Amino acid sequence: MKDSQNQLQEGKNALKCLVFLTLLSFTSFSQNLKGTYCMNFKGQKVDNCITFLENNKFIYKGHCRFGDVGSDYGVGHYEINKNSLRLHFDLTKESYGNYHNIERKKNTSDSIYVSIKVVNKENEVIPSTNIDLGSGVVKTVGVDGVVNFKVKKSLVPKKCNVYVIGYEQYDFYLNYNADYNIVVNLDTSHGCNIIDELWSYKIIEKDDKIILKRNNKEFRPTIRSK
Repeated sequence: MKDSQNQLQEGKNALKCLVFLTLLSFTSFSQNLKGTYCMNFKGQKVDNCITFLENNKFIYKGHCRFGDVGSDYGVGHYEINKNSLRLHFDLTKESYGNYHNIERKKNTSDSIYVSIKVVNKENEVIPSTNIDLGSGVVKTVGVDGVVNFKVKKSLVPKKCNVYVIGYEQYDFYLNYNADYNIVVNLDTSHGCNIIDELWSYKIIEKDDKIILKRNNKEFRPTIRSK
């Protein structure tokens, strides 16, 4: 009888030990996955980063995978199972992304004229938007959402920036031989939103640091702490 009780107690103790080790395997990495981890490619940091938050949530930002102007953006929950990490992009909202429409008119004079209107996805003007046309030329749109520039062709920049608080910065390009009438459409979200995807990583401890390695062989990015 005592042997049976001893065996039962030993079984309970073994079960407790197993549960403890299992919980340890789930929580040890979880406690360390705080802060921001960025992709490391051939020894150089790339601005594709995961920020781990409380309550097993994360934010991912990076360059667009599809070559669009803007950035990858996704939020969701993460799970850790032993040395495996899984990101579930279940909190990202849909977005059409930022874009612009252009009307061009050939110009043979020394200067070009640029009219820019900035609106949101409901086609409402976005006042207080700053537009950097390069060469130190920065203007803020008025209540009508429009700003006008006259720029000498020799000073026309290759890239112009549109930025306002609460929106992702948007860039577009000009040609010095044309006048422009441009409508820029901004979204409060980022350009390339990641929705309902599952990404898997392997957690590696090396030199007292945690490295996250993507399981997908096509990309195989290695991410490490900043």
